[in-house]
Amino acid sequence: MPTIQEFEAFEKVVKTIASHPDTSAFPTSLAHRWPNPVDQMAFLRWQLQRGNELQKVFDTPGATSEQLIELIDNMSYNSHEERCELLRIIDSPVVPWIHVGKDKYGSHYRISPQSDTLYPDKEFSPPGGNEPLPTSVLGVNLNVQPRNPPCRRRGHYAEESNMSNESDDTSDTGFVFHQIGILEEWVGDSGIPKSKENISQGPWFPTGFGVVVKFGRNGLADGIYIIYNFLPVDDCTYERAKCRSDHPTWGYLGRRSDKFAVAKIANQMSSLGFNRPLSLDQVVDHPVELVNAVHDSAGFIIRTTVADVSCGR
Repeated sequence: MPTIQEFEAFEKVVKTIASHPDTSAFPTSLAHRWPNPVDQMAFLRWQLQRGNELQKVFDTPGATSEQLIELIDNMSYNSHEERCELLRIIDSPVVPWIHVGKDKYGSHYRISPQSDTLYPDKEFSPPGGNEPLPTSVLGVNLNVQPRNPPCRRRGHYAEESNMSNESDDTSDTGFVFHQIGILEEWVGDSGIPKSKENISQGPWFPTGFGVVVKFGRNGLADGIYIIYNFLPVDDCTYERAKCRSDHPTWGYLGRRSDKFAVAKIANQMSSLGFNRPLSLDQVVDHPVELVNAVHDSAGFIIRTTVADVSCGR
């Protein structure tokens, strides 16, 4: 009987043969390596068992939903190592989604974790070689109103940020955040009982909003927000939109009659959950600008560009 070491060595040969144009190459090589059919079957059984073991690893979530919630609420977003650990979980092949709650209309929502839902309106490379952070960490300028999509304009708001940032202390004009995932709405049969088990089965539909955690200069979480995705990825081509659409039907959530770009949904992740009331706070009802984030000279994470608050005043 061949040894496991011999099986592993031959599997490397199999990977080379897999790209061979002659589809009969593998059976011939297997028979050449082990003429005895019993040894051939032993290799095939070992290969199948190995594949099943690898699949179990692939199908195992990187963390439970409880562990993910605890990490989001308590980690330091200034720490590169802790951000990497968060990305390891939310970008793993199997990720636990998180119940958000239900709104006053009875619509149920959840978070489907991913780190690249939102994208900056313009890519920016600060002078001095201080490169922006990955797009899992971005900034939002609340006092900037891009031209598209059309919306009633605020007279003193610029259409894009126009000055390099020096500090990110003015949270009323914007903030930095880490992406958590996309907000999905349950769209199942309205006639079935709304139990946790039934709701969990789906189906779920993307709302167009990304879910983020705002954090301050100290790196600590400072609220869970939803931000409308003005540059979505096409479901068919898998390409991200290169410019904002001028279509006016943006920012609607569920059966709400008003549209918005940004809203706070919780102080922390642990306050969300199945059947918990979902209400919106700090609602921003006009389009906003997303920008890259970068480390400042003191090592804090800030928005790359901001609007001149004196503009138009």
